[in-house]
Amino acid sequence: MDAAAPRVLPAGTAAAASTHARLVTTSVSPCPLQPKLHFTAFFAAALLLLIFPAVARDKPAKSPQVELLEFAAHRSESLVSLDANVRNAGDKPIHNLTLVFTFAAPDKVTVTTQRAAIEEEWLAPGDDASIHAQLEDPVRAVNITVSATDSRNFELRLAKPGPYAID
Repeated sequence: MDAAAPRVLPAGTAAAASTHARLVTTSVSPCPLQPKLHFTAFFAAALLLLIFPAVARDKPAKSPQVELLEFAAHRSESLVSLDANVRNAGDKPIHNLTLVFTFAAPDKVTVTTQRAAIEEEWLAPGDDASIHAQLEDPVRAVNITVSATDSRNFELRLAKPGPYAID
């Protein structure tokens, strides 16, 4: 046999059993610092949990991209007439601004959601636009919450989203 080759012992021999037993019973002695390490790790984790929420609260809120200047909703026969004025409050032009109207019942459950776009294709920063729309009347609805999207259907931050009462 080669001197470099490992020596394989037959499974039924006493030498193989003692080698196996030695491998199973070998253990690492416990570290005397182990209880202190657990306490230190726990203390560090608790400290981080206290610090990070405070840091997250200090972030300034993002400014709105669209501002709802005026809004009125009037019910007539089977339609709801909506009149709104909006302003691009951001620093980038908005392509195909669409207002999304969420109609809610008295128990604040959403009845339906309907959309209406402004007439202008592009709304430059600082520019205002008006929207006059007639939408289907959701009979149970008593108020409307407004949101805004652009041509990519990306939701824009809106100032003064409501809810607004339907007259």
